[in-house]
Amino acid sequence: MKILVIDDEYIFRNMIESFLDREGHDLVFAASGEEGIKKAEIHQPGLILLDGKMPGISGFKTCQLIRKNEKIKNIPVIMLTALDKVGDVEDAFKSGADEYIAKPIEANSFSSILDRKYKRIVGKR
Repeated sequence: MKILVIDDEYIFRNMIESFLDREGHDLVFAASGEEGIKKAEIHQPGLILLDGKMPGISGFKTCQLIRKNEKIKNIPVIMLTALDKVGDVEDAFKSGADEYIAKPIEANSFSSILDRKYKRIVGKR
């Protein structure tokens, strides 16, 4: 599956690449919300993994913009973030995220968690 990872942290993008590349996924990366929206329009991924906290346009705002964009609004979005405020999980869903996975992410369980969450999203549609 083609997966777009939108996260401002280079180290985290590399970690996700090491987890998912060996699973055979086609990965596309973006370091900001603006770049992520452009790449989503171009690449039409099957899934977007989106960090909630980024400089500039936050992941929450990016998700809202994705949901308003006719070209990409139906792409499933999973928020990946180390959210530190109590209401942030609720905000992730209010912004249009389909699912949520908290950082830090365990290497040996990430792929199975991601697969389970993706299947849950697809099953709802």
